[in-house]
Amino acid sequence: MSKNWRVNVMFESRFGEYSVTNLTDAFRKSHGLIGRNVPEAAKTEAGMMNPANDAQTILDAANRWTREFLALSPYSGLNTIEDASFTRLRELSFAYVFNPEVAARLGAKSLTVALSGKNLWITTPYSGIDPELNAIARSNGGINDFQQSIDAFGVPIPSSWTLSLKVGM
Repeated sequence: MSKNWRVNVMFESRFGEYSVTNLTDAFRKSHGLIGRNVPEAAKTEAGMMNPANDAQTILDAANRWTREFLALSPYSGLNTIEDASFTRLRELSFAYVFNPEVAARLGAKSLTVALSGKNLWITTPYSGIDPELNAIARSNGGINDFQQSIDAFGVPIPSSWTLSLKVGM
């Protein structure tokens, strides 16, 4: 790469005990028309609750329930907590710094053109919209801290692109 090019890359990762309560998904799955109140969910729940079923049938039904039909009710809350570890490409920029002779021809001391993007890519096991979302946006402390790590119908962090021209006079 030429000495005139500048590339900046910033990744951000959170991992370990980073988890989010996915209320968006829980409410959606508990909705009467699109969620768990459908015949297949009732059949699966019956497979779990019937004491006459053998252990393998109950286990298979419980596995299906947790994978497909988890919701707020009748098993409150705990099955909506998910691993929200992630790695995000937070910023990427490419800049070209023109030679001083080129800038001087345009009446400037320096000239740089840059293309930069923010929030361009993410990888996460989290099934929700965005693992950085929470019910209150950014915390200011106090009682709001209890709402951290709750994804509740938020809008994901948008990707954005910027093209800039920097002229030094």
